[in-house]
Amino acid sequence: MKIVVIGGTGLIGGPLVERLRQAGHEAVPASPSTGVDTITGEGLAEVLHGADVVVDIPNSPSFDDAPVLEFFQTSTRNIVEAATAAGVRHHVVLSIVGADRMPDIGYMRAKVAQEQIASAGPIPFSIVRATQFFEFIPALAEGGADGDIIRLSSVLMQPIAAADVSAALAEVATGEPINGVIELAGPEPLRLAELGTRVLAAKGDPRTVVVADETGYFGGTVTDQSLTPGNDPRVTVQQYGPTRFADWLTASFGATDAAAKPTVVLVHGAFAESASWNGVIRILHENGITSVAVANPLRSLAGDAAYLRDVIAGIDGPVVLVGHSYAGMVITEAAAGNDSVAALVYASGFVPKQGESAFDLSNSAPGGTLGDALVAYPVSSGGNEFAIRRDLFHHQFAADVSAQEAGLMGATQRPVTQAALSDGLVTDAPAWTTTPAWFVFGDQDLNIPVAVHRAGAERAGSRGTREVAGASHAISVSQPEAVAATILDAIAAISA
Repeated sequence: MKIVVIGGTGLIGGPLVERLRQAGHEAVPASPSTGVDTITGEGLAEVLHGADVVVDIPNSPSFDDAPVLEFFQTSTRNIVEAATAAGVRHHVVLSIVGADRMPDIGYMRAKVAQEQIASAGPIPFSIVRATQFFEFIPALAEGGADGDIIRLSSVLMQPIAAADVSAALAEVATGEPINGVIELAGPEPLRLAELGTRVLAAKGDPRTVVVADETGYFGGTVTDQSLTPGNDPRVTVQQYGPTRFADWLTASFGATDAAAKPTVVLVHGAFAESASWNGVIRILHENGITSVAVANPLRSLAGDAAYLRDVIAGIDGPVVLVGHSYAGMVITEAAAGNDSVAALVYASGFVPKQGESAFDLSNSAPGGTLGDALVAYPVSSGGNEFAIRRDLFHHQFAADVSAQEAGLMGATQRPVTQAALSDGLVTDAPAWTTTPAWFVFGDQDLNIPVAVHRAGAERAGSRGTREVAGASHAISVSQPEAVAATILDAIAAISA
């Protein structure tokens, strides 16, 4: 297959040409340096002769509003005209995620015009909208430089490595036209000011990044939806590159990314399920934090902890473990002696020492009413498991959420075995004895008395405690802001 890459000697085009050649295609780079000028049309007909695909990724020499618009309109029209005459069967255009959501930025208006010309032409097309490249972050930082200060917006982005863009374009160019739009982004959402800070640190640059949201993006007004994928229902396909920003920084500057954030692993307790963390996850996501909500088996303490250790082993980099209720037992066991765990957060969670069980801790202080709300039934593996009676669930477990939401929670609650609640902590070195711990709980918890929570925080030498007035046991659902704030406190402390 003959594939002509307009802009084939640049950051994206050069590696794309090499990838296509290695795959056995006739890949031809076309740029002014190879004698092809899409503005004058010089060499365009000749290079497209016999081509099956044209990949359209040139860039304007000027970013000023009028010249950049003229460049993309003229270049794209000339490419469409020459490619049509040559019988090209697929026109691939590289554009920008959210270009049509930022009309006050001239470059974005020009990219929208390019898309419109390509999609209105007679050639089947695929438009690939990519997020900002990692390689552009240093230049974005310099754009906000003011002496020893760099002023950057905290706008949310999901940038991508240029190499991942080239790889994705190679797949699109050798596939069938979709006559639609593909969104291409990196694997993690990150804020621009944070990206700038991490680049400076990797380069050993002593300047300081200051959050200045009024700077926007290239002087244009942006929101957290402007530059991120998933905000346009017209998009046909969404794809994500594999390269994480921390890995790119290390490869680019030969330095460890000291500001790389840990992964937050969220573990639900008895009578809950992984979706109970949704509100917390949303806030963590907005702050550029990757999280994983584990489906806790709730079968036995040893088995549940072993499963959690397997999850942790599959995660690169440091981990912050967050355990709710019975999962406080699980994270205490699973994190014992585990160097990957950098911090613990107990969200209305038990803080056991060796030999103590969830039942033991529940009964160590007055105030809990869980026992009267439980229904028990036998399980095939032996013993009983417990669930909270549906008619009592709202009052007992989640009094500070709506009746409708509590009804859904009661319907989706995961029962816990009697064995799991009776198992004593096995390790003689509970994780909280060596790993810093933070605490958040409500003073209206009817499952675990508030005195037990206070004692657990004191026992573990809490680095930070939030006691939320009026909050029920279901604190991750009713008070996600408080839980997320506690997790972010832990991340800030271990990242300092």
